[in-house]
Amino acid sequence: MDREILKEKLLFYIAQGNGLSTEVRDLLIEFRNLGGHQADAEGIVKEIKHESVEELQNYADDVLDIIAGWCTAEMRVWNDE
Repeated sequence: MDREILKEKLLFYIAQGNGLSTEVRDLLIEFRNLGGHQADAEGIVKEIKHESVEELQNYADDVLDIIAGWCTAEMRVWNDE
């Protein structure tokens, strides 16, 4: 999965107010399993956050929490990469 596809899919979930969800976790796991790195995913979400209106930024922060591991063990995608 390339950067633009991940960004498009994450933006879809963020726009729905669905940043902290198993769908987002599963998407990030797919990205990781295809060779994606934690830092790349974080950079993409930070781009989305920067480009988004304020009301969507909190949902982007939810995705960043999953990426950084600031979530429950069940939602965690990366272990200290």
